[in-house]
Amino acid sequence: MRILIAMAALIGVSAGLAHGEDLTHCKAGQAALEKDLTTARTEFKLCLSKGALLPQSQAAVHMNLGLIAFNQKKYPEVISEYEAARKIFGAAKQPWQPSPGTLYTRGVAYAETGQLPKARADLDGAVKAAPKEMRFLISRLSLLIATNQLDGALADTQTLMAQPDDKLKVLAHVRRMEIFERQHKFDEAFNETQEVLKLDPKNLEILISRVDLLDAMGKRDQVMTDSEKLLKSDNPRLQYSARTIRGAMYDEGKQFDEALKEADAAIALDAKNPIGFNNRCMALANLGKNDDAIATCQKAMSIAPKSPLIWNSMGFAYEKAGKLTDALTYYQKVAVAEPKNEHNNADLKRVQDALTAQGVKVTPVAAPASTSKVTPGATPATGAPVIVVKPSGTTYTDEKKPAKKKP
Repeated sequence: MRILIAMAALIGVSAGLAHGEDLTHCKAGQAALEKDLTTARTEFKLCLSKGALLPQSQAAVHMNLGLIAFNQKKYPEVISEYEAARKIFGAAKQPWQPSPGTLYTRGVAYAETGQLPKARADLDGAVKAAPKEMRFLISRLSLLIATNQLDGALADTQTLMAQPDDKLKVLAHVRRMEIFERQHKFDEAFNETQEVLKLDPKNLEILISRVDLLDAMGKRDQVMTDSEKLLKSDNPRLQYSARTIRGAMYDEGKQFDEALKEADAAIALDAKNPIGFNNRCMALANLGKNDDAIATCQKAMSIAPKSPLIWNSMGFAYEKAGKLTDALTYYQKVAVAEPKNEHNNADLKRVQDALTAQGVKVTPVAAPASTSKVTPGATPATGAPVIVVKPSGTTYTDEKKPAKKKP
């Protein structure tokens, strides 16, 4: 845990001023910073309410409360505590000059709360003030990628690649892969995976991404060859990804029996990951086993109830079963969550047209207002056609979707 302590010098200064400040709780808060953030927060709050503090000390307490909130991922509180400190300095007619660390933590907090221009300004300030602090640069890089400012992002990767630390070089190549993939420069993205594997041959995410990129490049034979290598590994995650990728390949080739076998093998490896059930649903629907397909998709939704990928597959299962109203419901759910999902929009239009031809009145769905939120350091979605749902704790991120066969 990395805490920036702002109180030490100020407590020392204040203690010598003999202005009647009671710093007992402030000192207790400072002592607790590296041990128990909840206790530290409580003590600093008590210090504010009972300490009769001078403005300078009040500001320092708010800064520490902001840092505690940052480590507890309470990002709105980070912003409010820093703002309280800024106002105290303003009222005292003193300039507030935030440190690079303060700009960094506030910039991340702005990004987490969707205030992206402010996040960019703070992270730019942090990087400019402390150009050798790579965590500042890494956070800005993630923000630039997530907001599609890709030229700036590529420039930041060059800085990372110039560092002596191989871990930073690996991160740079991974981010470059993401950038090129966003630009649909799949050959260049694939080359970046090669660079990663030179430095880190056992990088699981890159081994998986490499096969996904081969798929995007249309190199089906090589996808199947590389996925065979993943199946021979002793890592269940690699085996699982190989099964889902191979299932998608068989699905695209209309080899639905083989796709079903791969889905069943994936489920046997990890029955808590919804993508195996999602792929099984798709294979069953394409084989005309509609009741089983719907039941399997319901199982997938019980694991990942908010996944637009699985909603779309459920719509497809209902559509294949001839239950167009139910299919419409799920396609519309995806359209609300992902209004720019072209794949789903085509599915939705097809079902709407079929229902209209039957004399059924269809009410168009309204897309929600966009809410932008970026987590610096997180891997952003690539925007590629979505085959694999990777687990992250108890949540799942849709990354690639099997091509679906139309009725």
